[in-house]
Amino acid sequence: MGFDIITSIGQQVLELHRHIHSSVAAELKSLASGGGSLLLACATAFALGTVHALTPGHGKAILFAYFLGRKARPWTGVSAAAQVAGLHVGTATILVISIGAASYAFGRPTGAAFMLKSFSAVAVTAMGAWYLWRSLRSRDLDVRWSAHDHSKVALAVGVLPCPLTMLILSAAFSYASLGVGLLLVAVMGLGILATIGAVGSIGIALQRLIAVSLTPATDRYMLALRFLEIGSATIILALGISALGTIW
Repeated sequence: MGFDIITSIGQQVLELHRHIHSSVAAELKSLASGGGSLLLACATAFALGTVHALTPGHGKAILFAYFLGRKARPWTGVSAAAQVAGLHVGTATILVISIGAASYAFGRPTGAAFMLKSFSAVAVTAMGAWYLWRSLRSRDLDVRWSAHDHSKVALAVGVLPCPLTMLILSAAFSYASLGVGLLLVAVMGLGILATIGAVGSIGIALQRLIAVSLTPATDRYMLALRFLEIGSATIILALGISALGTIW
C-alpha cells in the first residue's frame, strides 16, 4: 500500500515535470517569434527547477543524510543547496557552450559528462567511507566535523552536469538566443536551490528535534547522536556505491 502511494506520487511528479518542461519550450518558441513573455518564461523556468529537483538525483538524499547526522545551522543547509544547484547547472552550461549538447546520448552522459559523473560517484563513496570510519573511531562529537564539510559534500554531488540545463540551453539556441537561455537556466537553478535547500533544512530540523527531545550530556543523548552520525555516514556510503553501480 505504502509503495503504491510512493509510486503514484513519483509518477505525478514526472508528469508535472514533463508538462512544465513543455511549457518552457513553448515560451521559448513564442519569444523567438516575437511574442511571448520573458517574465512568464522565467516563472515557468523557476517552477521547472523546483519540480526537476524532486526527480531522482540532485543529491537530495545525500544532503539530507549528511545533515541528519551532525549539528548544523539553518543557513548551512541553504548554503550547501546553493553550491549544489550552482555546480549542477554551471557544469552543464559550460559543457553546452564549449562542446554542445553531445555530452549526453540517449539520456546517458558521454565524454566529459561521463567523467564528471564518475568523479561524483567516486567522491561520494569515498566521503561516505571516510565519514563512517571517522564516526566509528572517534567519540568526540564536538571536534569531529569541519565547518566546511558541507561544501565538500556539495562539490561531490553538484559537479554532476544537469541534463535538463543542456536541453533548455539547446532549445534556447534554436528558438531564441544565448542570453535568454542563460537567464532561464539561472532562474531554473534558483528553483533547484529552493527544493534542495528545503530538503537539507528538514534534515537539520529533524536532527535538532531529536537532540532537544533528550537531556543533554546523558548516555541516551550521546548514544542517539552517535547513532544518527553512523547512520548518516552509512547512507552516504550506500548512495555512493549505488551511484558507482550506474557507471558500469
